[in-house]
Amino acid sequence: MDQINDGEIEIIGPDIDTIAEGSAVPLAIWVEVAGRKMQSDFEPILERQIHHLLNGAEGLWHMGQRDIIWTRVSQGGFKKGLRLKHYGEILHANCFLIIRLSSIRSKVTMITDPAEVEKRVVVARQGVRRTQP
Repeated sequence: MDQINDGEIEIIGPDIDTIAEGSAVPLAIWVEVAGRKMQSDFEPILERQIHHLLNGAEGLWHMGQRDIIWTRVSQGGFKKGLRLKHYGEILHANCFLIIRLSSIRSKVTMITDPAEVEKRVVVARQGVRRTQP
């Protein structure tokens, strides 16, 4: 639990304001949670909440699950300043409110660097828990 700075949002790779309009980049959403009351049963709940919360944000669209997701930022959302850090803020502030009452900390990392995305996908596909990449 001491390894997670609660509410920290990290971005690895280029943010959406440095990517050409209309192009696609890989994206990994890496969420770390810890706490004495954390249970493995929370994982699928949190994963489903990621989809619902991101899809509910104005200017942001999210589809899919696991390692087959697709997100889009509308031109209007982009012009209003929507960036990857806001994905993390949405998840931390809303999704994890569900378990925050149980003294659980969370950190969100948004990854667009292709090599780092692939590295994290391998770990996620293995279902490894409590593992740092």
